[in-house]
Amino acid sequence: MFDFLSDFFSEDPIKKVFALLGIGGIGLIGSFSLIEVESFNINIGGDRQPASTIVESSDASTSPSDLIAPIISTNPANLPDLALFRECETCPDMVVLPGNSFRMGSPSGETGRSQNEGQTRQVRLGRFAVSRFEITWDQWEACVAARVCRSGPVEAAGGDNGWGRGNMPVIEVSWFDAQDFVRFLSNETGANYRLLSESEWEYAARARSRAPYPWGHDKDLGCSHANGADASAKRQSSAWETANCDDGFAFVAPIGSFSPNRFGLFDTHGNVSEWVEDWYHSGYSRSPSNGTALVNCGTCSSRVIRGGSWDDTPLNLRSASRNFSEPDLRFNDVGIRVARTLSR
Repeated sequence: MFDFLSDFFSEDPIKKVFALLGIGGIGLIGSFSLIEVESFNINIGGDRQPASTIVESSDASTSPSDLIAPIISTNPANLPDLALFRECETCPDMVVLPGNSFRMGSPSGETGRSQNEGQTRQVRLGRFAVSRFEITWDQWEACVAARVCRSGPVEAAGGDNGWGRGNMPVIEVSWFDAQDFVRFLSNETGANYRLLSESEWEYAARARSRAPYPWGHDKDLGCSHANGADASAKRQSSAWETANCDDGFAFVAPIGSFSPNRFGLFDTHGNVSEWVEDWYHSGYSRSPSNGTALVNCGTCSSRVIRGGSWDDTPLNLRSASRNFSEPDLRFNDVGIRVARTLSR
């Protein structure tokens, strides 16, 4: 409780917001709502404009995915940094991330580092919004019902693999399927929904951390933060290289089952890997330094995948770790996270 009070009276406005929203890890999320944030008149990163409707947050007994309800906003660009909003009934909850610069990639001495993580480089990004959770089956099926997304290819690839739908992250989706989904959101809202660029993804996942993981350096602390290969996976296959902890999930988990990072984002590491916009290149020599995606790459044939998944070893859950695939392939450990462009 005293940590909460010290953060609330801190000169750091980010700490104040985390104190109010309960994202600082002290279990108070359920007792504060975005209405209460509004009443404290905190202004971070922009002028606060009244939303068309404010939805009350639920109490502390609810599931993690319901702990804070979003603002239903007609103009998210005017919301403050770290505000949570939703633009339509079937739209994902979105978090406004502040513009900033950060060091992308891994230092040469980082354990598990691959050469394709390149020399660290400075990237400057503007404000943008990112989905709080990975896209769920419910959200995907709304796109299918609107006849923008196609269910046939997903079903042919294995569907949900028997692991359930609803608020489970959608899987067996290609990069092209992900493009259909963001087109659906853009059609529904009139806004520019898209996949994250690779640099936006790493910025969002790190949440200001320079450690290998957003929770620090210890891979064996990951079980409260990320659904990766651990003792649960080891029970499925003794040959699996795993973390020395047990998160209780051998395969995919419902969204919001683990602790969020300091930006309030869930499952950026583990659960399912996530397609991003960029073409894959073995390093960052061609990548823009302004936060945009690598879209002109000559003979490049694969798209970048980030975050690691339920079947990935701890070293593949690092913030700098990169993967890639041909954009028409589908996997039972790859899903979707989306971004929204913000312009005032």
